[in-house]
Amino acid sequence: MATWTYEATWNESQNRGIPKEKSSVSFTLKRTSPASVDTSLYKLSSTSGTFSTDSSVRTYKTGGFALNFGGYGTSSTIAKNESTHAISGSVTGLSSNILNVGTGGTNISVSVKDVSTDTFNYIFFYGTKFTFTVEVTDKYSASSISASSVNIGSNSTVSFSNPYLSDLSHSVTWAINSSYTHTENDTAAGVSSATWQIPNSWLSAVPYATSTSCTITVVTKKGSSVIGTTSTTITLGVPESIKPTITSVTAAVLNPVSGFSGKYIQNKTGVTITASGVSAGTGSTISSNDFTIRMTKEENYTKDFANYRFTINTLRNSGSITFYVSVKDGRGRSSGEVSCTISVYAYSEPSIVSTTAYRCNASGIASETGTYAKIAITASYAAIQGNSMTINSKYYVSTNPSAKTTAVNNMTSGTEYRIGGSLSTSSTYYVEFTVTDTVGSSITLSVMIQTASYSIHVKNGGAGVAFGKTSERNNAVEINQGWDLYYKGNVVSPVIFSTTEPTAPTYTLTVGLVWLKPVS
Repeated sequence: MATWTYEATWNESQNRGIPKEKSSVSFTLKRTSPASVDTSLYKLSSTSGTFSTDSSVRTYKTGGFALNFGGYGTSSTIAKNESTHAISGSVTGLSSNILNVGTGGTNISVSVKDVSTDTFNYIFFYGTKFTFTVEVTDKYSASSISASSVNIGSNSTVSFSNPYLSDLSHSVTWAINSSYTHTENDTAAGVSSATWQIPNSWLSAVPYATSTSCTITVVTKKGSSVIGTTSTTITLGVPESIKPTITSVTAAVLNPVSGFSGKYIQNKTGVTITASGVSAGTGSTISSNDFTIRMTKEENYTKDFANYRFTINTLRNSGSITFYVSVKDGRGRSSGEVSCTISVYAYSEPSIVSTTAYRCNASGIASETGTYAKIAITASYAAIQGNSMTINSKYYVSTNPSAKTTAVNNMTSGTEYRIGGSLSTSSTYYVEFTVTDTVGSSITLSVMIQTASYSIHVKNGGAGVAFGKTSERNNAVEINQGWDLYYKGNVVSPVIFSTTEPTAPTYTLTVGLVWLKPVS
């Protein structure tokens, strides 16, 4: 609330009075304070005010009267007083039109309002100046506003409510922070709302959440004058459609087998799964912890986040394997799974089912003293298109394993072959079978061909003895491999002492050997 003052100055060329019969005299009314103001922004806070004059007023034979100040208000009753004096009192019935009176002044007619029974009443003015004091208050206040939460990319509408809406305009500012702000300039007077579409570029303000607060500030104006400011907060949501995407997921053979281009082979090849076109929801990012894979068969994999790639060095499973790849962004939203399926050929290395190796004569008939040998092998391999099996064999004297003689190459599984012709009956031989498949795996097994059989055989010179076979070694006792050594009714397994684990061809060929490694 504020106090404004006005002056009403006598305009007559000579001093004179106002009898009750005279309707009015001319005064000039002007505002003295404030000197400069937009009067349209204010209203009277009360229809009452005060007035006072200088000492140049004289009332004559009055039983009481009041003054009407040209419709701008009426003074309180002025009592009889025939001397020249100052008068003061209250003004009632103030008209709001007084606020339109400027500092330049306006002419008003001041008249007497008789409140007595006297027939001869006068009031004299001697260059009189009336001073009025009125209380004013702001006519307008800031508009109340309302707005609803919306998604980024949608229209945001702010509504204004004000009893003087037709006189007022508004500017509206939307802001998340100082980097994301927009102002819609003044609406036309009387417009009750403003609408602005929140741009998708504002999604960058919400990289790690699905919503954020937005402050809406409304400035209420009367012309160029600011009446007040009102703010409210709404929630800007990230639309559900804004989420990570993966364009495609592809697979490529890792460590391919020569001759099997593009084929996934169990226990041989690996696979590289690559996600392409990986993108976070607009304004967000994808972290390494949010790049995941799921598959129909469990496999061990490594992850290369920089290239959105998963690597399985060796596939342990066969058949159809489907990989499902998904990503999450900083908002916790998932792309959903994008799949890729590969077919893995079942594969295992070649295996030896059975072997045959025994002495025979030139006719192929088994003979413990034969200088020939009959050999055969039955083997199997993985039935993958393009895969095949090759069987080769060599033989050597047990005492000289490094000197190997080719027995038969390109053997047929399950077919018997005769080899040798000069095999010494006093020597033990081994036949080494090697099975190799096209994939590149191989297995080797050595099978013993025993010497001629004897219950007891003493080596020439008496330096060695053998049971069930020919004595081949000096200073040694040998037992036929097919015989068991019993002690108190139990089979005694041969014991091998070695600082390293036994290897082919000798010790690993005999079932039942006990290997002991001395404690160092």
